[in-house]
Parts: sequence; structure tokens; C-alpha cells
Amino acid sequence: MESKGRPRRSFGVLVRWAIAIPTSVMLLIALYIVAMDTSWMHDPDVIRPILLICLFFATALLIRTVIRWRGTRLVGGYLSRFDPIDDIATYEASYPRIFTPRGRLPHAVLLLHGYTHSPQEFDHLLAALRREGIPYFAPQISGFGLSSIDLLYSTSARDWARDALTAYDQIAMFAEQVSIVGHSMGAILATFVAEHRKVRHLVLSGPGLYVHPNDTGIAALLGTPVVSAIVQWFIPLLPKPIRRGRVSFSDVKDARAADATFQYIAVPIRSTYEVLRAQTMVDIRRITADDLTVVWGRDDQTVDVPRLLTFLDANQVKHSSHCLENSAHATFEDFDKDRAIGIVLNVLMDRTGK
Repeated sequence: MESKGRPRRSFGVLVRWAIAIPTSVMLLIALYIVAMDTSWMHDPDVIRPILLICLFFATALLIRTVIRWRGTRLVGGYLSRFDPIDDIATYEASYPRIFTPRGRLPHAVLLLHGYTHSPQEFDHLLAALRREGIPYFAPQISGFGLSSIDLLYSTSARDWARDALTAYDQIAMFAEQVSIVGHSMGAILATFVAEHRKVRHLVLSGPGLYVHPNDTGIAALLGTPVVSAIVQWFIPLLPKPIRRGRVSFSDVKDARAADATFQYIAVPIRSTYEVLRAQTMVDIRRITADDLTVVWGRDDQTVDVPRLLTFLDANQVKHSSHCLENSAHATFEDFDKDRAIGIVLNVLMDRTGK
């Protein structure tokens, strides 16, 4: 039970920080306003050093800004001679290389994990793939699965898209056909890859192409220019919510699975904004996959899968949908994980009867 208590205490600490820091700033400002009427605030011997210190920091900030701006311009000017790959913010010249002199495998699977998580969330599925002898690659998306969340302050949606596309190209060097299984944010990235590369089977688990209705408020806030920047500046770190009926930050009904899940319980709010950006980078109507399968939990409180299914039907995108009645968002970890795994295996092994 101790491990289940830690997330709640961590959430409490974050809330206290969120209250204490702005309160302290407001108190300092209030003290300054009150002190403006005192005599020492009009004493040049007191004010002059204060103004000099402020001038020093303002000058240092200006120099830093100019150097960063000028350096960025110099780097950009030099790199402009190379052919860009705009969708993933890289260049043809710097794209990873891979080569194998041996024959290629007939088929392999790329697995893309979700936001705040890691390839660990596929462990049950990966064990089944090994039993069936299906080759796979489950890469670590930039910023996740590390001992620190620091990298998430600077990674972007295009970084994650580049990770996914690079992983596909690496596995495609060894396999004639590549299928993709993507969960949550990984499903967004899987859709992105399927728009730019040929995919055999595309399986989206709890696809995060639309936010859950409970999160539309924060999504709208982060999507508003200027307001979004202010929010990200004032609230740099966002604790994950504990959903209704859950025992931890994981959107999973099985308490044992929730306790064993590797995840970040708080993330930079900027990276949450980048997930919303990732949603705008994809158009599932343009995928090149031979078939599309959607696996989702009936009690998912993280993403809005019914909205996606309605969109697919309205745009006549051929797909198969499998609803897991006793599961939430984490389909490969929850009570119905065996059924979810069976669905994926049937698709990957062409046992769907099509």
C-alpha cells in the first residue's frame, strides 16, 4: 500500500508549490508597493544601487537574448544549404543510416508507447509476440522512460514524429513488411508514420487523436495564443490527474496493474501542449495501411475514442473496432489485456478472416 500512497503525496507537494510560489511573489510585490511611500524609497543612496542591479540583470538578459537569436540565425543560415524534411524537422543529410547485407525478414512490428509512459506498457504483448516468433522493435520516445523529466521541457511533437519515422525506417531495413501498434500518443505517431510510409497492419490502442471531454478545458486553454504561453510560464509542471474510480495516476481499472506501471506522475505543461500539436499533425484519412484496427476500453477517461470512430465512419475510412468492456485506457495492462493481445495477434498473423 505504501507505493500507492506516494503518488498522492507527490500530488500534494505539487499543489503546495503551485500555491506557495505565486503567493510569495504577490507578497513581495505588495511589500514593494507599500514601501514606495516610505522615505528610504526616495533616498538616491538606496535607490541607485537597486537600479544598478536591475540594469545589470536587464543588460545580461538582453545580451543573452541577442546571442541566442544571432546564433540561431547563423546555424539556420548554414543548414539552409541542405535538403530539409520539414515534417520531422531534420535533414536528408543528417538522417540515420542503416544497412544489412543479409536477407530481410518477411514481417516485423513497430510498437510506439504512450505519453508519460515507456515500452514497458507493452510487456504483456511483447511476451506474446516472442512466443509467436514475431520480430518487433519498441523504441523509447524522446523524453520518456528516463530518470529525469528535464528533456520534456525542450522536446516537441516533431521530435516524437522524427523518432517514430526513424524507428520505422530502421526496422524496414530488416523487414519486407512493417506493421505498427501504437498506444495513446503512440497511436498519433503511428498514424503519422502511416501517412508517410507503407504499413501492413495499423493497430491503434486507445488512440489519442481526440482529448477526453473532461480535458477539453485545458486543451482549449493551451490552444489559445498568448494565454497558452502565460499558462506555461506560470505553471511549468502539471501533475497527472487521478481519474474517477482510479487508485493511481494510471487510467486503468486493475489496481495491480496501476501499481506496477512505469510512468511520470507530473510532466512539463509545455509537453502537454506538444501532444495537442501532434494531434494537428495527422490526418487519419491519408494513411497507407492495408488495414486499420482500433482497440479501446469502454471506461477510457483519457481520450475520446467514440469521437474518432464517428469521424472514421463519417469519412468512410475502413476499419475494425474492438471495445473492451472491462478496461480503461491502458488496454494491454487492464483486465481485458488477454483479449486485447489476442486481437492484435490475430491481426498481425492475418487470422482475421479477411
